[in-house]
Amino acid sequence: MKDREVFCLNNISRVGTGKFRKGYTLVDTIDTAAAVLVRSADMKEMQFPKTLRAIGRAGAGVNNIPLDRCAEEGIVVFNTPGANANAVKELVIAGLMLASRDVVGGADWIKANADDPDIKKTAEKAKKQFAGNEIKGKTLGVIGLGAIGRTVAEIAHNGFGMEVAGYDMFLSPAIPDYVRILPSAEDVLKEADVVTLHVPATPETENMIRRETLQLMKPSAILVNCARGALVNEADLAEALRDGVILAAGTDVFTNDIPSADNPLLTAVNMTVSPHYASFTAESNEMMEMMAAEAVDAVLKGGAPKFPVNSPKL
Repeated sequence: MKDREVFCLNNISRVGTGKFRKGYTLVDTIDTAAAVLVRSADMKEMQFPKTLRAIGRAGAGVNNIPLDRCAEEGIVVFNTPGANANAVKELVIAGLMLASRDVVGGADWIKANADDPDIKKTAEKAKKQFAGNEIKGKTLGVIGLGAIGRTVAEIAHNGFGMEVAGYDMFLSPAIPDYVRILPSAEDVLKEADVVTLHVPATPETENMIRRETLQLMKPSAILVNCARGALVNEADLAEALRDGVILAAGTDVFTNDIPSADNPLLTAVNMTVSPHYASFTAESNEMMEMMAAEAVDAVLKGGAPKFPVNSPKL
């Protein structure tokens, strides 16, 4: 059945494709496909066949898909928000702990001094520099209180005893009472001991963390970004870390998906980096794939996806 042909532009596991039951065919090209499942592959320059009715993004970001052109061509695009919320939350908390206790610095010191015959005595003197700070009672600032921001707030407050202050342009009834809402992102930067970013990359949020806004933060503050690289001016952040404007930072994302060797954050002091894998766990991958496949099934049966991101002209 041509109207039930599905093309997987990225590798989609059997957990996801297993949602397609009788009547569906997985095909090797997009040429006659009715639907596409995609992760991060760039579709912006692709030509779409007239048979294509749906594009399911197994993930949240859709900047790899030409939304307006799809709408013009009658192709509905949808994503899977929330499927990776727990995975990202866990890496945000890990980044917070790594920075507050300088875990990486301590580990590197041990490796560098492993051959010291008097390591026990040397370590007693050296470990002062890695003492760090506890996070209990500190204020976590959450900029962006969507599904991920709220789950980070929950574990920080209920699990670690942190106070939580937050800001979001679109306040939801789902925001818990223990989150103290502040008037602006700048107010969060001024007050928080730790700031975590959970907003999309838009013209309004691009470079929201830059020299001027970093100056608002406490010298003891920590910044964690597992959202989008475009939110942070990388050169300004590296400079702020070097000059002691803030204490430490961690990022899972960069302006370029794969940072070049001259990226200033790779050599910045008190900076922890990871390879854009906050949402990449076995469990979240399976959840995103299943959600995308279920939405494709709904569309091809004449229904509507749960999380559309464009308005196609049908």
